[in-house]
Amino acid sequence: MQLRGASFGSVIEPLNMEFEIIFAAFRMCYCGNSLMPMSGRGSGFHMEPSSCTPCGCDLGGASFLFSAGLWSDGVFAMAVLSSVRVFCYWVCVICVISSAGGLEEEAVVGEAVPASGFYGRVVELTDDSFDAAIAKHDHILVDFYAPWCGHCKRLAPQLDIAAPVLAQDSRPIVLAKIDAEKHSRVASKYKISAFPTLKFFINGFPTDYAGPRKADGIVSYLRRLSAPSIEQLSSEADLRKFVKSIGPEIPLFVGFGLKAIDLEELAKKYRTKAWFAVMEMFSDNVMEDFDFDKGPALVVMRGEYGEKATFYGPFEAEDVAEFVAQNLLPLVTPITGETLRPVKEDGRPVVVAVLDSDGTPEAKQFIKKLKMAAPAYRKFVFTYVVGPEWPDFLRPFYIKKDTKLPTVFVWEDDTFVTSNNTDSFVGNSVESELSKLLHGFKDNTLKRQKMRTPSLYERATANLPLTAAYLFLIIAVLVMLLRGLDYSAFREDQEEYKGPTTGRWAEGRAPRYSAPGGDVKRD
Repeated sequence: MQLRGASFGSVIEPLNMEFEIIFAAFRMCYCGNSLMPMSGRGSGFHMEPSSCTPCGCDLGGASFLFSAGLWSDGVFAMAVLSSVRVFCYWVCVICVISSAGGLEEEAVVGEAVPASGFYGRVVELTDDSFDAAIAKHDHILVDFYAPWCGHCKRLAPQLDIAAPVLAQDSRPIVLAKIDAEKHSRVASKYKISAFPTLKFFINGFPTDYAGPRKADGIVSYLRRLSAPSIEQLSSEADLRKFVKSIGPEIPLFVGFGLKAIDLEELAKKYRTKAWFAVMEMFSDNVMEDFDFDKGPALVVMRGEYGEKATFYGPFEAEDVAEFVAQNLLPLVTPITGETLRPVKEDGRPVVVAVLDSDGTPEAKQFIKKLKMAAPAYRKFVFTYVVGPEWPDFLRPFYIKKDTKLPTVFVWEDDTFVTSNNTDSFVGNSVESELSKLLHGFKDNTLKRQKMRTPSLYERATANLPLTAAYLFLIIAVLVMLLRGLDYSAFREDQEEYKGPTTGRWAEGRAPRYSAPGGDVKRD
């Protein structure tokens, strides 16, 4: 049962008359992690091991407290813990109270009206219908969800929006979902252990979906997976139509004057990260529009960031591979739940600029200067992060609330390097200070520091979630034991010895004396 704050008092007491014990959990409406199994956290760099979408409270570093308690005869026992995602497996959550708005309202925001027919809507599958659906459709994405999962509820409306868009493609893609707890046969077959888990089936063969969770990103990512590894374009009209159809979410590499075989291996390797196309013959119009002045040329476009880069050779395999690898990410990547993984997977040292905001004129100017510097240091990945929004991520780098911002450090594996002067980027030339930092990193003239490891308390709360479950089980047992005690005998004995103006004696049952010095007689 889900309640709002205003209705809580009027509902909890009648419920307590019907049920001996009520377990209640308090959570924020946006946080699916409060009901998700907990993953380990070895450091501030934290990613879910499943395909679960990281939520704002987890990756954003909010000090989220999941609170819960037990009611019995109007008595409330409260416990507060930093994370108790495992509770859903141990206790029956009878009452969940969320902050105003709730997940029900949130789930319908921006929801598209599903189209009629099998295509154009998210199809609900069962154990009985699953195999037939997979066999019938060449391309089908299946969302394995659980009804209690907060992230599943947040993902659902995004799938509803994407479904009718993908249904109109020349290679239509079906979106489906299945309750993995109810239909355990299918869940067991595909070894589903976390929610939501998404699998994309191509001609019956499943692959794990590791793409975006917003509707636009889902559309772009699935189109890429279902398309050929490399497109061969023969006309200017084909080129413009192709660029328009793929969307701006992932980069596009176009080889002008190149053959498909020149990019085929890279296209297969980076199939989920970029689009690849070739156009052997092209006009001056195309050269002008795509900003290159001779051929052959390999042009990369990152539409989401409005960036382009051009490679004129040499077109040896190693050189082309290096250019592609260094241009999968934008010049400066904002660190978010979706970009953190590709940043780490890139393999280059990561330059992290920590800002107090990304919306102020000063912050925008700082980011602009990073973009100007990035092309000269292609051996590094340039990123920025808003410090107040990511304290958990920054804690291993010893960046605290009182650290003066902006600041910059270079992160590689489990070590990092900062400037000798921690305030060097405050009010000074970004270009010169950045040059000193990066050259100091390359020359090993700056001291490398080990990332801070979690404290004993952090390890305990992160890796031993069963402790939390045991605590609540103990509370439940104690409440039940206390309810079972018989207080009547104790109360009677207590009343026998109350003073002459209280208890039974105050009700006209005072002692009477037969005679002075005689025995005391009671009624």
